[in-house]
Amino acid sequence: MKDGRRIATNRQWLEGLQERYNDNFDIPHGNYIEIDRAFLNDYLKEKGLRLGYLARTNVKYKEKQYDKAKSFKSYELIGVSKIII
Repeated sequence: MKDGRRIATNRQWLEGLQERYNDNFDIPHGNYIEIDRAFLNDYLKEKGLRLGYLARTNVKYKEKQYDKAKSFKSYELIGVSKIII
C-alpha cells in the first residue's frame, strides 16, 4: 500500500482439476504479481534500475504409460544483460 492505495497483488493459478492428472505429474500451476505500472516505473527510475525476468520451465514426461516420470528444468533470462551476470 502506498498513500492508501494498493500498488501490487500476488496471485496463484491452477489449471484444471486434480483428478484429471496422473500421480506422477504435478498439476500445472504458478504465481504472478500484478503491479501498478506508474509506481514501478517511478521506483525503478529513482533507484537507477532496470527490470529483468527469470523464467523457469519444468517438464515431466514418460516414454510409456507406466514408466516413472522423468523431470527436467530449464532457466531463461529475459531482458537481463549477460555482462551483468
